[in-house]
Amino acid sequence: MDKSVSKDFFHWLKNNGYLNPRFWIDGGAVALLPKLAMVLGSYLLAWFLRVYFPFTWSCLFSGLVAGSSGLFFLRGFYIFDLPQWPFRVLGSSIPELGNAITGSHALNPLFASVLIPLALVALLLGHPTWKWFAIGSALGVASFLVVSAAVSPAVWGLGDSAIARTFLIANALLCYGLARLATKGEAPI
Repeated sequence: MDKSVSKDFFHWLKNNGYLNPRFWIDGGAVALLPKLAMVLGSYLLAWFLRVYFPFTWSCLFSGLVAGSSGLFFLRGFYIFDLPQWPFRVLGSSIPELGNAITGSHALNPLFASVLIPLALVALLLGHPTWKWFAIGSALGVASFLVVSAAVSPAVWGLGDSAIARTFLIANALLCYGLARLATKGEAPI
């Protein structure tokens, strides 16, 4: 390949913005401050229950991240001409999975509720290690729901009204109660 052709090609790439990192990442797709609040909130809930020592890598930590924020930085990742739903799914927390494929901002009431944490606790409570993932995800979902109720309470079928806020807060309290019940009699990890 001629050097002038490759130089012209890279010049074209630069002029059209393809070499700019902002082209590949959609900064508007991820609300960073609410996601950080969700993660910190889940840590505080775990500390309040005395089931988590900060910076211990365990199944509880994985559950806190999965329930509260997911791998949120992947949600805004953009590769030209590839479908975006895989990145939205990978970048979603448990309550956001119901709207990840469609890309909607309104939460699915089945996913943004106590139902998935309840199923995880019911399935994993007997396992000595994975029960902490279930408990962590319940705490993470509780934190997610409280922050969502404060920031953007849109829920399918409920809109973004006081009813949606009440639904999110009630389910957050149920998730916290579920985690508290699941840790009853357990020694802190």
